[in-house]
Amino acid sequence: MTITEVNELGNPVAPPKAVKRFLTVCGVIGRENFTILVDDIKLVPAAEKEIAWVKFKESFEFPEADEDRLKKAAFKKNGNLLEKYEVNAGG
Repeated sequence: MTITEVNELGNPVAPPKAVKRFLTVCGVIGRENFTILVDDIKLVPAAEKEIAWVKFKESFEFPEADEDRLKKAAFKKNGNLLEKYEVNAGG
Protein backbone atom coordinates (compact mmCIF):
# COMPACT_ATOMS: atom_id res chain seq x y z
CA MET A 1 0.00 0.00 0.00
CA THR A 2 1.22 3.48 -0.81
CA ILE A 3 1.07 6.49 1.49
CA THR A 4 0.87 9.52 -0.79
CA GLU A 5 0.61 12.36 1.72
CA VAL A 6 1.96 12.90 5.23
CA ASN A 7 1.10 15.88 7.45
CA GLU A 8 3.58 18.01 9.39
CA LEU A 9 3.40 15.60 12.35
CA GLY A 10 4.24 12.63 10.16
CA ASN A 11 0.80 11.07 10.16
CA PRO A 12 -0.42 9.77 6.82
CA VAL A 13 -3.41 11.72 5.49
CA ALA A 14 -3.90 10.17 2.03
CA PRO A 15 -5.22 7.92 0.72
CA PRO A 16 -7.86 7.07 3.34
CA LYS A 17 -7.15 3.32 3.14
CA ALA A 18 -3.48 3.98 3.96
CA VAL A 19 -4.48 6.09 6.98
CA LYS A 20 -6.54 3.23 8.41
CA ARG A 21 -3.90 0.62 7.58
CA PHE A 22 -1.21 2.77 9.26
CA LEU A 23 -3.04 2.46 12.58
CA THR A 24 -3.52 -1.28 12.14
CA VAL A 25 0.08 -1.91 11.12
CA CYS A 26 1.40 0.15 14.06
CA GLY A 27 -0.66 -1.96 16.44
CA VAL A 28 0.39 -5.28 14.96
CA ILE A 29 4.07 -4.38 14.76
CA GLY A 30 3.98 -3.01 18.29
CA ARG A 31 2.43 -6.20 19.68
CA GLU A 32 4.87 -8.40 17.76
CA ASN A 33 8.03 -6.46 18.56
CA PHE A 34 7.72 -4.65 21.88
CA THR A 35 7.29 -6.28 25.26
CA ILE A 36 4.34 -5.18 27.36
CA LEU A 37 6.75 -4.91 30.27
CA VAL A 38 8.00 -1.65 28.76
CA ASP A 39 5.25 0.94 28.91
CA ASP A 40 7.28 3.81 27.44
CA ILE A 41 8.44 3.61 23.81
CA LYS A 42 11.45 5.75 24.75
CA LEU A 43 12.73 2.82 26.84
CA VAL A 44 12.63 0.35 23.95
CA PRO A 45 16.19 -0.30 22.69
CA ALA A 46 17.07 1.36 19.38
CA ALA A 47 17.88 -2.01 17.80
CA GLU A 48 14.35 -3.28 18.52
CA LYS A 49 12.85 -0.10 17.11
CA GLU A 50 14.91 -0.47 13.94
CA ILE A 51 13.72 -4.06 13.44
CA ALA A 52 10.14 -2.84 13.85
CA TRP A 53 10.74 0.01 11.38
CA VAL A 54 12.05 -2.42 8.76
CA LYS A 55 8.85 -4.46 9.15
CA PHE A 56 6.78 -1.27 8.90
CA LYS A 57 8.48 -0.34 5.63
CA GLU A 58 7.57 -3.77 4.23
CA SER A 59 3.90 -2.78 4.60
CA PHE A 60 4.05 0.62 2.89
CA GLU A 61 5.57 2.63 0.12
CA PHE A 62 5.93 6.35 0.79
CA PRO A 63 7.91 9.36 -0.39
CA GLU A 64 11.48 9.14 0.86
CA ALA A 65 11.32 12.77 1.99
CA ASP A 66 8.61 11.80 4.51
CA GLU A 67 10.43 8.87 6.09
CA ASP A 68 11.76 10.60 9.22
CA ARG A 69 8.41 12.21 10.07
CA LEU A 70 6.52 9.01 9.33
CA LYS A 71 8.91 6.97 11.49
CA LYS A 72 8.49 9.39 14.38
CA ALA A 73 4.69 9.25 14.05
CA ALA A 74 4.70 5.44 13.91
CA PHE A 75 6.73 5.15 17.11
CA LYS A 76 4.57 7.77 18.80
CA LYS A 77 1.52 5.69 17.89
CA ASN A 78 3.26 2.57 19.26
CA GLY A 79 4.02 4.45 22.47
CA ASN A 80 0.39 5.50 22.81
CA LEU A 81 -0.72 1.92 22.28
CA LEU A 82 1.74 0.65 24.91
CA GLU A 83 0.43 3.21 27.40
CA LYS A 84 -3.17 2.33 26.58
CA TYR A 85 -2.43 -1.37 27.10
CA GLU A 86 -0.81 -0.62 30.46
CA VAL A 87 -3.90 1.32 31.61
CA ASN A 88 -6.32 -1.36 30.37
CA ALA A 89 -4.24 -4.11 31.99
CA GLY A 90 -4.48 -2.34 35.33
CA GLY A 91 -0.81 -1.39 35.52
